[in-house]
Amino acid sequence: MYKPSEIPSFLHYQYDLRILAIDRNQLPGNFPTWLLENNTRLGGLCARDNALIGPLELPSTSLPHLHTIDVSNNKLNGHISTNVSSAFPNLTILNISQNLLEGPINSKVSGIHLRILDLSQNFLSGGVPSDLTSSPTLFYLRLSNNRLKGQIFLKDFRSGTLSFLYLNGNNFEGPLPSNIFLRAFIVLDASNNNFSGEIPKWIRDNSRILQLDFSKNQLEGSIPVEICNLKSIKVLAM
Repeated sequence: MYKPSEIPSFLHYQYDLRILAIDRNQLPGNFPTWLLENNTRLGGLCARDNALIGPLELPSTSLPHLHTIDVSNNKLNGHISTNVSSAFPNLTILNISQNLLEGPINSKVSGIHLRILDLSQNFLSGGVPSDLTSSPTLFYLRLSNNRLKGQIFLKDFRSGTLSFLYLNGNNFEGPLPSNIFLRAFIVLDASNNNFSGEIPKWIRDNSRILQLDFSKNQLEGSIPVEICNLKSIKVLAM
């Protein structure tokens, strides 16, 4: 199969692309900001599994048609851009996992009506904006294997529509709030962190959960018998 050694030059002269998929080609070079600037009606950009380097520089103008960006498994570095919400006001899927991004999660990310957000396997640090976990639209959030810390589960924790939450491999701490299982989680992976305290008995009130992992934390006390009421559970690790 032919694999180009660089982003094809003819793309420099395209101005009406709607979907562009250049996945799994090991394409080198900087993130193609020019491609977004040239194609203001672009709806989706899929460029995962390449060799893109440098910062994830976003266009200065708004792209209201763009709904999907997947640049996972590249070598992008630097911080998450501060203009992400103004550049992509209608973005619903953002996957920038498996890169070399660092610094805090920009609070501007919370200003987008995302459904899926994957920031896993980077070098992100600091806390998580509270507006992110309580987003009214976010369905899937993956923050695994970063350097994030602090208390993501505050006392008044609200997960909105969040159903898939992956926090594993960070430095989150604090107790699990008593109302955490009143949410409609399908997957909750909080393993390999520093969570403490006891597992809330409200665990019985989640009938949809398929995967629950609290292993490798500092939890104490007994495993609540209410866990037997999880009729749909497929994976359980404590």
